[in-house]
Amino acid sequence: MTGLAIAIAITLIFNTAAFFLSPLLMDLSQSWLYHTRWVDLAEIESQSPETGKIIRQVCQQKNITIPRLGIIDDQNPTAFTYGSLPNSARLVVSQGLFTYLDDDEIATVYAHELGHIVHWDFAVMTVASTLVQICYLVYSTARRFSRGGGDNKIKDALQTASLVAYIFYIIGTYLLLYLSRTREYFADHFAAETTGNPNGLSRALVKIAYGIVEEGSRSQEPSRLIEGTRALGIYDHKAAASTGTAYRIASDPQKIGRVFLWDMFNPWGWWMELNSTHPLTGKRVRALSTYAEQLGLPTEFDIGAVIGEGKTLNKSKLYGNFFVDIVLYGAETIGFVLGIIIGLFMLSTSNNPGLLFGMALMGLGVGILVKAFVMFPDYSHAAPTDILLYKT
Repeated sequence: MTGLAIAIAITLIFNTAAFFLSPLLMDLSQSWLYHTRWVDLAEIESQSPETGKIIRQVCQQKNITIPRLGIIDDQNPTAFTYGSLPNSARLVVSQGLFTYLDDDEIATVYAHELGHIVHWDFAVMTVASTLVQICYLVYSTARRFSRGGGDNKIKDALQTASLVAYIFYIIGTYLLLYLSRTREYFADHFAAETTGNPNGLSRALVKIAYGIVEEGSRSQEPSRLIEGTRALGIYDHKAAASTGTAYRIASDPQKIGRVFLWDMFNPWGWWMELNSTHPLTGKRVRALSTYAEQLGLPTEFDIGAVIGEGKTLNKSKLYGNFFVDIVLYGAETIGFVLGIIIGLFMLSTSNNPGLLFGMALMGLGVGILVKAFVMFPDYSHAAPTDILLYKT
């Protein structure tokens, strides 16, 4: 167990050092990857006067220094913050934020990021991720020692410890994602409370999604900025497609609001959010709309109508289709596992070890065929294409 103690000690020392040194390393990597320009408050204020007021207001009220402000010359709209302590934090945005958002909307985004700084979110997430890493260290160490020789009782105890640690690691990973999503809600609320403009942040989230979709359509490759800052940014670009496309087609709040039906009621939305560091846009807008109602403000999106429409959905059909989709999604794996089970059963009556391998491959093949025939039942309906006949 000395090795485990040393590994945990090294992890704690490394994470503590990383906590204080990571801002400097991030500065270097950003300068190299994204060519971040560090600017003063006056330049931010020249592009968004309301933002200058909000930064001064928050820093004065919370008794923190103005963060180091950066701008990345990229039209994909995003914003993020990082650091070790509130008084040494960095707040970086892309130029696209000023392109796609109005003045008051930009101010709400800055207020959101300032909320992360005020709440010490980088410290909270660092401590939480360290605990998850320790669980993984216990799992890997116990698993390695359980494979060696020695007392069977000790080996059994180590295997049990390894299994328990791995279960805690998996649970901890999802709790870490949940904690991250919760911090986003807190930052949204802070922005709404500070600016008194929850509708501005709702519009900002939709426009950021639109900007990501719009810029993505102009580029042949994914943006390095958006990919590289997915966990840090105000918006998870993986969830931008539906909201951004809806705004691209029609900026009518009622039509965009209906897109939020998917976020709030589709089981795939729940699954997507479960594995994301950010809540889905519809849920964030719903929380902001609730706060707007508490302030006596008209809401930007009629979330009440969306929820009312969601209650009329056929839940059994919705979840039934979700179950079918899950089965199709994992058809190859399910077929492979069933093949192994059948092969093991057949081995009990036969001494031919090739049966196990053959049944596993057969199950895999059946899974692939089922998936192909269900997803593509009639190839004759596909439009005829021939690259040799293609004309520009």
